[in-house]
Amino acid sequence: ACIDAGYPASPFADEPFANGNRVNLGRYGNTAQASKSRSAIVSNAPASEVSLIGALIGGVLVATNAPGTAVTIYWGPTDAGTDTASWSNSIAFGTRPLGAFSTNLTGLASGTPYFFRCRADNAAGASWADSTTYFMTLASPMTIANDWGATNVSSSNAWLNARLLASNASPTTAWFCWG
Repeated sequence: ACIDAGYPASPFADEPFANGNRVNLGRYGNTAQASKSRSAIVSNAPASEVSLIGALIGGVLVATNAPGTAVTIYWGPTDAGTDTASWSNSIAFGTRPLGAFSTNLTGLASGTPYFFRCRADNAAGASWADSTTYFMTLASPMTIANDWGATNVSSSNAWLNARLLASNASPTTAWFCWG
């Protein structure tokens, strides 16, 4: 590989960006015809450990193609694509070696969709995962208040009264136990 493999102290100012801040070997080194460095390759991993209020998100740094590759995960309740300013949150991992990286998100709203996308930056430029990954936190389980007590109580039966305060929007069945 001759791209960005020249002597580190050699000039490279005439090479097109992204040049890896290093001269190319061969005939076109330090010229406008020099080959550009390839950006890093990063991918999203599926979200895991999804709960009512959290999830584990991450990705994989597949290739760096230049030294000093930093990784960031952008995330939020809307998909902002590759527009860093439009993402509501980001987590910077700093310079990373090849391989997997992940972080736990906590304090999320239950039953809510979230999106994330990984980005890698180095001297060769910025590179995004091919697409955004989506996950949805678990919905809150149903909540019942039986603060209305029993009515129509007799020696053989009673009406048990309760209120369904919240459900996960699925068909809901409730049971009452006594005895």
